[in-house]
Amino acid sequence: MLVHELRVPPRDALVAEAIRQMARDLREYEASRVADMSEVLDRTTEYLANHLGRCPTAAEVAEAGGVTVEEVLDDLETIAAQPDPRRRKALALRCEGYDRDEIAERLGVCRCGVSRLLRGALRTP
Repeated sequence: MLVHELRVPPRDALVAEAIRQMARDLREYEASRVADMSEVLDRTTEYLANHLGRCPTAAEVAEAGGVTVEEVLDDLETIAAQPDPRRRKALALRCEGYDRDEIAERLGVCRCGVSRLLRGALRTP
């Protein structure tokens, strides 16, 4: 069999395919990282709020979560863009220092409902 009969794709086509595969892998990695980061920030914010007795600052969440302040702020912007006003209201009251019982009374839901609203508010859509 001769070399020209092997049907080896041109080098440029191989490089282009390798770049496309790397781009796909990077998109998948970034998507999983964002999902993981949202969970880390959710748990970190909840822990710090309970530990400090107030809503933590972005710098405190970033330091405790091992991420940058910009990543925390990006996640908060995503939360603020959510359309559910009850979730935003529950989160705003929590950040103002209200506990779950007070939030439940103001929103007219049970304490478990407040927990669900806060969890939903802290998850990215």
